[in-house]
Amino acid sequence: PAKFNLELERLSHLPGPAKTDALEALNGRIFAHMIQFLAEAAPQGSGTIIEASPRETVTELIEYIGKKNPWFALWVRYSNQESGLNSARPWEEYVHQELNSTDEQEIQFTLLMGQMGKLLDHFRNRNLALPPHYFQRIWFLHNIRGAERNLQARALVQGLLKAMASCTSA
Repeated sequence: PAKFNLELERLSHLPGPAKTDALEALNGRIFAHMIQFLAEAAPQGSGTIIEASPRETVTELIEYIGKKNPWFALWVRYSNQESGLNSARPWEEYVHQELNSTDEQEIQFTLLMGQMGKLLDHFRNRNLALPPHYFQRIWFLHNIRGAERNLQARALVQGLLKAMASCTSA
């Protein structure tokens, strides 16, 4: 929508940290708008909504992205293989060995998927609800391309950390 394009143009002139915060907020509004749009476009009676526990919701998310997001799938394989091993290789070493890539953006995104995996495990194991719209943002994250993908992943990891900290301090 044009209103988001205008705001994006305005934000492009901000300095680094302020721009990152403003883009994260804008991204949240865009996802909320998209979710509302899709909900309104869905045919009436097209399905029954069954409330799942936070644990079930995060488990569904982890299973989906483990199948659809090859970078997160690498984290799943690593965590399954290396769990319980005293001589486990560090995640960073595993990524560099498995990817055989010199594309720094791909490596960074994969490393972020490991951080996200740890955080999602934390939310699941403690039956904590994800922050609003995070389910959808994480669900579609692997479809984003280029440098924007890493920015979105970093923003999601930081948001999960903030949410986790607020849950433990409450």
